[in-house]
Amino acid sequence: MKSPFSYGGIVSSDSFCDRIEELEELRRVVNNAGKLFMYGERRIGKSSLLHHLISSLDEDSFTVACVDIWRCTDTSDFIRECARVFGSTGRHSPENLLQRARKLFTGLTPALTVDDFGKPQLTFAAVHRKIDPPLLSEVLSAPGKIAESVPDRQVLVVFDEFQEIRNLKDDRIERIIRSEVQKHSNVAYIFCGSRKHMIRDMFLKSGSPLYRSAVHYPIGPIALEHWIPFIRERFEMKGILPGVSIIKEICSLTDGHPYYTQMICDILWDTCDQGRSPDSSILSRTVQTVLDREGEGFSAVWESLPSNPRKMLLAAAFEKPLIQPFSGDIVSRYNFANPSSARNGLEYLVKHDLIESSSGTYYISDRFMALWLQRRFAASHS
Repeated sequence: MKSPFSYGGIVSSDSFCDRIEELEELRRVVNNAGKLFMYGERRIGKSSLLHHLISSLDEDSFTVACVDIWRCTDTSDFIRECARVFGSTGRHSPENLLQRARKLFTGLTPALTVDDFGKPQLTFAAVHRKIDPPLLSEVLSAPGKIAESVPDRQVLVVFDEFQEIRNLKDDRIERIIRSEVQKHSNVAYIFCGSRKHMIRDMFLKSGSPLYRSAVHYPIGPIALEHWIPFIRERFEMKGILPGVSIIKEICSLTDGHPYYTQMICDILWDTCDQGRSPDSSILSRTVQTVLDREGEGFSAVWESLPSNPRKMLLAAAFEKPLIQPFSGDIVSRYNFANPSSARNGLEYLVKHDLIESSSGTYYISDRFMALWLQRRFAASHS
């Protein structure tokens, strides 16, 4: 029997755990043409949540446009990607699609190609001339024009990995987005990002072009009370009934993070024979399997870090808890040159979303990276 636990990419609707409250809130935003920025750490379930939101919307009542900023390397890419997505919304014949694109984007040259499934696909030629603000405004004004042309349908625009706008190195984009979005009282916008520090700066830092232009909506782990029935029901399909204590142990290890929780359960599903419930010894071996799978990624992050951030990352992994990261004890124990070096290390890690803080305590964002560090450097910090 195939494992009912999914931890890679979009999860199926029957393994979505409990995001009912989040889905209802997002639907309210869409129905009221609201503006919201949603953020959370990588693999926390943002894309799955958006996928389920869009899937739940009636195609006859909603027009949805999803722009993936990861696809963009410069302003020209951003303009063409927005134009492609906005121009492709709705149901149109190939001829009407091209005609509509020419009307929406007078500053661009549209064309039609055919994708691998034989479906017409809208494309735009590269923008070789100097990109001026009017062209940006024309493209970003398209959702408002679409909404006016279909007054009986609600328009939703999703910008995924929105923080990547900053990497395009064009500060005009955020200013023009704010200017255009403010005009679109009949369009809902969701700005989604996984770089929490950067996305919060974009919407919550005074002086940012998008400051306070959208509602703040963080996405966190799933609570234990929702995991217990979810995990038990799925294991019962195989004739296995895990005890509440082992589920609590799993969720304690993962802090309720959907990706890691489902990865552990997926491995346990394959490990446990029918009728044999997982126990702490099996769970321990499973955790090592997870660390082996994720280790290459953790190693790549570690190797990319300068010296002071490495030292501070170790401090966060081994100090329980890390409360005074610039104290003489921490400076001495982790071989910082001085408190200023420790501060620089911490600031670097916070900026790159590797360390977070809560109630004065600093901790590594990825709980399994913390465990990987503890095991790898145990001998030098015993």
